[in-house]
Amino acid sequence: MEDKVQKTVVENSAEKGKNPRKKVLLSFVGMRDPYNDNNKTKPCTAPTLSQLDSMGFFARLRYLFGNPPSPVASDPVIMVSSDAPRACDDWGSILTICDELQPDIVFLFPSSKEKAKDQKNQTEDKAYQIQEILRKQEKSPECYILPLDVDNVTDHEKLYISFKNNCLKVLEMLHVQEYPENLLDFDFCFNTSSGTQQMSQVAQLYLSVSQIKPQFYQCAAPNFADGKRVQPVNTPLVAEASLLARLESNAERSHYHSVVSDCDSLSDLTFLPGRRVIAKTLKEIFGAYEKMDLMRYKDAFEAMQKIEFTMESPYLPDYEKILNDQRAFLDHLKEDKEEESTHNLVDLYFNLLRAFRRGNYADVLARFWRLREGVLYYRLSQYGINKRRLNDSSPRSLEKLREKSSPGMVDWNRMYFKENMGVFSEVLIDIFNDVDLKSFEGKFSKNLEHLRYARNKSIVGHGMRPVDPQDARMCVEIGRELIHLVPGGNAIYERYPFTPENAVKLAGLLKKV
Repeated sequence: MEDKVQKTVVENSAEKGKNPRKKVLLSFVGMRDPYNDNNKTKPCTAPTLSQLDSMGFFARLRYLFGNPPSPVASDPVIMVSSDAPRACDDWGSILTICDELQPDIVFLFPSSKEKAKDQKNQTEDKAYQIQEILRKQEKSPECYILPLDVDNVTDHEKLYISFKNNCLKVLEMLHVQEYPENLLDFDFCFNTSSGTQQMSQVAQLYLSVSQIKPQFYQCAAPNFADGKRVQPVNTPLVAEASLLARLESNAERSHYHSVVSDCDSLSDLTFLPGRRVIAKTLKEIFGAYEKMDLMRYKDAFEAMQKIEFTMESPYLPDYEKILNDQRAFLDHLKEDKEEESTHNLVDLYFNLLRAFRRGNYADVLARFWRLREGVLYYRLSQYGINKRRLNDSSPRSLEKLREKSSPGMVDWNRMYFKENMGVFSEVLIDIFNDVDLKSFEGKFSKNLEHLRYARNKSIVGHGMRPVDPQDARMCVEIGRELIHLVPGGNAIYERYPFTPENAVKLAGLLKKV
C-alpha cells in the first residue's frame, strides 16, 4: 500500500506545474460508490448537461424518462464515447461531486480490504475502481487511497482515530505539517454523503478542530434531487450539536461571556434560520447578563430594554415573562446608589453564588465579606443610623448611640465610626438590642472567625494563600443565612429572576427550533 501513496502530492504537482490554491476533495467510500447501481460494470455514457442542452426537446424528454434518444435530423444527439465517461444519475456521490467540483486532488478513505471481517463490506476495491474512472476523465485529478485502519466501520472511537491519522497523513503529503504556510495553497472540500453515518459524524467532529477547514458537500440520490444533486452543507451538524451542549452547560455555570461567544458562533454556523435568529437574541440577553454580573446595573438594564424576540413561537410567552421579571429587577438597581438595599444585597448573594459555580473561590470570599458588611450597614439604617454619614442619622438614634457607645467607638468631632465590623455588631446588639443578629452571631461566631482568618491570609486580604473550596462553600451557606437578616430579603430571594434555571431555560430555546 505504501508504494502506491509514497509519492507526495507536492511532488506530483511539481511535475504538472503547480497552480495556486488547488482544490482538494476528501471522501469516505460507500457501498453506492462508484455507482448507485452496484451491478454496473462500466462507466456511464450519458450526455453532459451541455450536451443535453444541444438535444431537441423530445430527445431530452426521452432521455429524462429513461428511453434512449434516437438521433434524427430534427432531433440531434451528440453521442458520447465510453472511453470518456461523463456524469449521470447512475454515478454515486464521489463521481458526481468530482464532476461538479472538478478537484485537483482526491483523497479516498475506504474501509480496509485487509481488515474487513466480511469482504462484501469492504470498499477498498471500489476506491481503486473510482481511481481508474477518474484517471480516464478529461481533467484527471490526482487520486490517493488511504484505507481506514479499522475492522468495524460503526465504531466511533476507532473510526475517529483512524480518520484523524489519515488526515494527518494528508497534511504530510501536502507538506503542511513541515511547512504550515502551504495550507494556504489548498481549498479543502469534504463529501458527507459517502460512507456510514458514523463515518460522517467522526469526520465532522474531527474536522471542526483540525487544521483542515473544508467546505462540506452532500450529494442527493437521483430520486431525491431537486435540481443539482450536489449542494454545499452550510454547517457540520456534529459541531453544531456540540456547540449547543456547551452553550447550555456554560449557561448553567454562569459563564455568560462564553455563552455570548457560543451564540455568536452558532449564528454563523447553523443553517436553520429560526435558530440563527434566536442565537442572535440570546447573544444580546447574555451580554446583558454579563453586565449585570459585573454590577453594571444601568448598562444591563438599558441592554435588556432593547431585547425582544422577533419570531413567533408557542414557547415565547414563558421566555418573555422571564425577561420582564429580569427587567423589573434591574429597574431597582439601575440608579447605582451607594447605599445598600434589599435588592442589591440579594443580588450580591447570587453574585457570590455564581462565582462559586465558576470556581472563583477568592471572589466568593471577597463577596461574602462585602455582603456581611452590607447587611450590618443595612440593619443600622433600619435603626436610624447612617453609617456613612452619621450627621444624616435619626436624631433620636444618634442620641442613643452617643449615650451608650463605648469610648473610642465614634469620632464625634468628625462624626464617623472608627472601628471595624465588630463595632457595628456591638452597636446593633448592645445598643439597639438586635436579637436576630445576636442569634446569628452566636450560631456562626466560630465560622466567622475562621473565614476572617482565611480572608486575611488570602489574596483578597493581606496574604497570598489560595482560598480553599470548603471555605468558599461555607461562605455560600452562611451567606444564605445573612439574607434572612435583610428585611424583605427572603421574599426577594424567592423571586430572584437571574437564576441558573432561567438561564438554562432561555438557552434551551435553541433546541426547540
